[in-house]
Amino acid sequence: MCPNDVPAPMQKTVEVVTCLSNTGKHFQGEALNAREARYQIEIAAAIVGGKEELRKRPIISAVQCTIAPLAFEEGSVEAVIEFARAGIPVAPLLMSLMGETGPATVAGTLVVSNAENLASLVISEFASSGAPVVYSTAAGGIDVRSGGAAEGAPEYGIIQMASAQLARCYNLPSLICGGCSDSKLPDIQAGFERAMTLTTSILTGADIITGLGGLNSANAMSPELLVIDNEIVEAILRMARGFAVNDDTLAVDIIHKVGPGGHFLGQKHTLEHYRAETWIPKISDRRDFETWVKMGSKPMDKVANEKVKEILATHKPVPIPGHVEKEIAGILNRAEAELLKKN
Repeated sequence: MCPNDVPAPMQKTVEVVTCLSNTGKHFQGEALNAREARYQIEIAAAIVGGKEELRKRPIISAVQCTIAPLAFEEGSVEAVIEFARAGIPVAPLLMSLMGETGPATVAGTLVVSNAENLASLVISEFASSGAPVVYSTAAGGIDVRSGGAAEGAPEYGIIQMASAQLARCYNLPSLICGGCSDSKLPDIQAGFERAMTLTTSILTGADIITGLGGLNSANAMSPELLVIDNEIVEAILRMARGFAVNDDTLAVDIIHKVGPGGHFLGQKHTLEHYRAETWIPKISDRRDFETWVKMGSKPMDKVANEKVKEILATHKPVPIPGHVEKEIAGILNRAEAELLKKN
């Protein structure tokens, strides 16, 4: 998502202000040069109460992409150095494509992306020893008929899984992609592609997954799909959690008590366990067909659209204190004066 209503040199800085003004959650952005990075650090520091507090509790991190294969862009590297010195986590999100900017094999593309990750880590370490780095990748395959990225492809999921495992080898947190799709609409293709990549990413044990809500090979984003992805993620997390096996969960005594032909609905054991054991969806419809028709025959994208409208109408972010807003306004004014200055 990009705020195209402001001049390009200000977009990344405005993104930070917009997001931090509307959520108390961590925000991950990007800086295209050292100047942008410094202004983003200033804004985040103003919110948490200073640069030392920001170092202790970073409320932002930065995706700083390499240029595949095996190259860095000058401005982005300078931003990495600024973030490293400020203690802001950097995620060098790599985007090698099999057969184009990486070898045509999964293993070869992993070699390229691993080298780029380690090279970015070295830059951060030289800038500030112990600087936080997240091992990251968005590498994947291509559609051999068109040459375009294929983010909904199984090879994409395989590379993400392998990258999460490599991160563990280096004892680093991981950020990989999931919930990606090449579909242009929130349709069946979008559903099965994102379910495939989210399942592999989550079951591999990645720390951070990006790509939710994405369509058209990350060229578009759907708020409805964000809601649907939330549903998919919750279901997969339930699978990933597995189940406990002990005397209580085996419930042999309850089975004997109910006996052949009985039911378990009235048992205290059922009441105690069904919420912990059974995932309850938020927008999926499990009712019988007749009831579904009576309730309006709504497909999932319609239900998700209604949920989006509800969230937008009711979400009330905790306001940034007035004195902090004033400080941020001053930072933005300085950023405009510098970043929009004609060369």
